[in-house]
Amino acid sequence: MKAMIAALAALATLGGCTAIGDVRDPAVRRLTWFSYVSGDDMQCETGLDRVRLIHNAIWDEDVRVVEAVETPGSGYRVTELRLRAPNWAAVAIDPAAPELPWRGEQRTGTWGAAEMARLDSALAADGAFAPLARPVELEGQGFFWTGTGCRNGARWFHAWAYPGAAYDALRFPAVLAPLTPSGEAFAPAHPVVQAYPNQNPEAPRDFRMKAEADGVAGRLDLPHPPLGRFLP
Repeated sequence: MKAMIAALAALATLGGCTAIGDVRDPAVRRLTWFSYVSGDDMQCETGLDRVRLIHNAIWDEDVRVVEAVETPGSGYRVTELRLRAPNWAAVAIDPAAPELPWRGEQRTGTWGAAEMARLDSALAADGAFAPLARPVELEGQGFFWTGTGCRNGARWFHAWAYPGAAYDALRFPAVLAPLTPSGEAFAPAHPVVQAYPNQNPEAPRDFRMKAEADGVAGRLDLPHPPLGRFLP
């Protein structure tokens, strides 16, 4: 019931092009993930800096979200969320909260100005703050990075897909990894050689997104967000 209420609340706001609620909730995530990736929920007019970086290392295998939000006088509040397929051998289902196995692993930490400046410099070197010159195709059953945030009062968005020269040349992941609460390196990209787990060949679960200057849209090829920002 809790998940259903959250999903309905999220659905009610999609018309406003905004991702709301706790993205750890699988119902909310399914309805608002593309909007969340795009940073539709960010209010940059506050003047506070923030950054949200998402590494998709095959959906349902390893997706990591690292977000840093400026807190005046206290540096930056950092959240690292890791979404992976549940390890059913170690999962106990709670009837009161059946969504728990899909909520991922979350860690928190803090950065000072120096850590943010280091990441900001690496992102700038990777072209993150320049609008995409052309659309980038992102495949859920593959590897890609997206980045969005508020910088100097304006929102930015960028994306890098594997295989690709821009993805291979990225500098910021090596800077970001030791700054995350887990300190773990990001999964290296590799060609995908196996079928999506339990995939029905006639109705593949793999999703695709098209990254453009203002964010991403889904595989339905609808003309503008938020209508294209659903998971399939």
